[in-house]
Amino acid sequence: MLTTDDARVADRVRLMSLHGISRDAWKRYTATGNWHYEVVEAGYKYNLTDIASALGRVQLGRASTLLGRRGAIACRYHEALSGLPAVQVPPGSCRCRSTPP
Repeated sequence: MLTTDDARVADRVRLMSLHGISRDAWKRYTATGNWHYEVVEAGYKYNLTDIASALGRVQLGRASTLLGRRGAIACRYHEALSGLPAVQVPPGSCRCRSTPP
């Protein structure tokens, strides 16, 4: 799932998610539509299922809680691994505390 307020980005992502096809399948098979379409660019098959969409909508409401939890887990990994000589932890990978490399 992608959200953006940039119309150009939205149009580009929409095109790429439809295999690079200029018209989506639902519009091609409506009473006012026609079957003609063009593959204007090599795209991908990024069709979001109804169930994945429903889950995503619920999770958007919990985004700040989920991100906070992920950040806490990342900090625990950062703190546990940063002291190991064989491990190089990326700088800034933990926002809760600054640990020197």
